[in-house]
Amino acid sequence: MKRIVVGPVLQHLRTIGLDSGAVTLATAFYSGRALSSLTLGAEFVTVLCRLDLNSIDEWVRGVIAPDALLSFLLAQQQRGAHVLLCVAPAAHAKVYLGHRAALIGSANLTMQGFGGGHEIVSRVDDIKSLREVKRALLEYRRMLTKIEVAVLQEYVERNRQIVRRNKARDLKPDQLPKTERSTRPHLGTYKGFLAWLKNTTSAGALEIWERANGKGNLSGHINRNFHGLRQFFLAFPEMFDRMRRADPDFYKLSKDAGMENHLSDFVHYSAVDEADFILKYWKTYLPIECGGRASRHGGTIGNLNYMLPLVAAYLAHTLEVSSNLNGFKRDE
Repeated sequence: MKRIVVGPVLQHLRTIGLDSGAVTLATAFYSGRALSSLTLGAEFVTVLCRLDLNSIDEWVRGVIAPDALLSFLLAQQQRGAHVLLCVAPAAHAKVYLGHRAALIGSANLTMQGFGGGHEIVSRVDDIKSLREVKRALLEYRRMLTKIEVAVLQEYVERNRQIVRRNKARDLKPDQLPKTERSTRPHLGTYKGFLAWLKNTTSAGALEIWERANGKGNLSGHINRNFHGLRQFFLAFPEMFDRMRRADPDFYKLSKDAGMENHLSDFVHYSAVDEADFILKYWKTYLPIECGGRASRHGGTIGNLNYMLPLVAAYLAHTLEVSSNLNGFKRDE
């Protein structure tokens, strides 16, 4: 079966079958946030990517992250996986193969590529197509140079400090793309979120629906929280997996220091303005410990208590309905 996804997100990539068997990740560019979002259980991990061992130019520009790639591969080896790394200065393919499906298209393994932006990927999961993808990847692999992880490690250690000194100060390679995400069906809309809330049987859903419709003069808070949290779950799909199962009537952000840290990291490094969302305005509602500027929490923390689980559950609903990917079950 074949499906076309416009504006793919990391949740799509995490459904191809990363939990066992063999996984191949073929990409030109790659970033630390995208790599760290993938929890693999596969026995064999192949990475085919862009790297020039005689140059640091693309690392300095932030379009590749050899240090993050090294950490990723060492983690796979540490859990006992067999790792194969093949590189070339002009590697350009974007193909992701797991034991359930393959994604083929324009998306690099970066936040820009899998952040709901201007990309198209084709997902195939029938046996015949997967065999064809495997054959094509084997042929492509022969065009690249196999290197040991130790060679990558030596390259990273030799150049890490030089890269840090030369990187542009305003470079944020793990930022999400600036785009109108509400035009992508699998990412939902604010109007759709409110309609979903109205039909959801929980006290938290009703409370947020009422606040969105004027209760406590909090409608602006709810609107901006929706757009900000939608971006957050695109950048941290592992948090999406956790929060879509949380109970909005009982979840407390103040008791979840890990979530606060992830939110703060997201606000500082990944969040961006989009057509119906201005980051600086959302920061006025966010607690300081979450990357915002609100020292007095009040309704702000109450909104987040409800909305972290609710927005995650709504996005899971839209992903399942629009993509028919079995509820986006976790691979790991």
